[in-house]
Amino acid sequence: MELDIVRSKMICVGIIGADTKASWAGASHIPALAAQPQFSLEAVATRHEESARRAAETFGAKRWFADPYELIGDPSIDLVTVAVKVPAHRELVLAALASNKAVYAESPLGTTVAEAQEMAEAAGSLHTAIGLQGRLNPSVRRAAEMIAQGRLGRLLSARVTATTFGNGPESASAYEYFDKAAAGAGFLTIAAGHVLDVIETVLGDITEIDARTELLWPEVKLVDTGTTTVREVPDHLDAIGKTASGAPVGVQILAGVPVPDAHFGIGSPWIGRLVETDRQSPRGRSGRRPRAVVERGLHPARQPRRHRHRTHRRRDMDGCVHQRGRDVRQPRPRHRERDPPHPGVQARRPQQPPDRPGRPGRADRCPSVTQWAAAQRTGLGRFG
Repeated sequence: MELDIVRSKMICVGIIGADTKASWAGASHIPALAAQPQFSLEAVATRHEESARRAAETFGAKRWFADPYELIGDPSIDLVTVAVKVPAHRELVLAALASNKAVYAESPLGTTVAEAQEMAEAAGSLHTAIGLQGRLNPSVRRAAEMIAQGRLGRLLSARVTATTFGNGPESASAYEYFDKAAAGAGFLTIAAGHVLDVIETVLGDITEIDARTELLWPEVKLVDTGTTTVREVPDHLDAIGKTASGAPVGVQILAGVPVPDAHFGIGSPWIGRLVETDRQSPRGRSGRRPRAVVERGLHPARQPRRHRHRTHRRRDMDGCVHQRGRDVRQPRPRHRERDPPHPGVQARRPQQPPDRPGRPGRADRCPSVTQWAAAQRTGLGRFG
């Protein structure tokens, strides 16, 4: 009965973490919701009354809450978005699921593998999604479509190079928590997690992975205060994996790249130059390298003209919100089918990260990468 109600009216959204000063919800979620007529921003919640009231006024929400659990318990809310720091995800997500709400949780889902698995199990047949919006980028969808249709022939190998200006030798005090292991929001869980998800979208599930991490900058200068902080998590990843398409993939994720040269935007400049195939030309014409078609489908400069004025993240989030609306309006099976586990991924168990700065570690044994894999295998990170 509740699903029939959701399908027959506008979907009312409550966002936890919609701060006006600096929040991912304010920068992406709310503009994307405003562009989708089937959604209504019903309420926002922050930790303080003043900031919650200001957020409601700024973003046009009908109501505000200084207690996020009051928002979750509001019967008029159909969909709860959890967009706060990762350590607070578990309690909020579980409370929303217990209230029989549809839930959108930002990525990373939890600080540990156990937390991610607990939330996945609690989801049951409810509508849920993790904020891995890169898979809905028009470029990524185009590349996945071309490969699925066999337009590139048999895939022989793939190579992905991702870059981000974050996680480098300098940072700001507001982002110091990204370098702390307890935050659950470091380089591997965010940058690597998004890249790996896009790889799965284009090439199919990663069935095996071998990887190494490095801590290149164990000390980070906070430019706004002049102080130095210790980085506790890796800031570099090299990986070799095997995908369901049969193609092996080499992955390198570089951090600390100068802003003008960084191409980490969930769009796909970093997944261009993607594939080597057994065809000389995808369209049967000689003199054209097969990978050029993938580049054309992925490079932001060659997007349809209507997309060029929008940032990668905003464009991805628009698609993510649109898909979320379609998903919430569809009935869910009582018992949700899960993807079968892949032994090559599940067999690896998390171990402690390196105990001294600069020592290489195994990313396939790192809790953050295993957490990403566990969440994917349970199906919580997938729409539909």
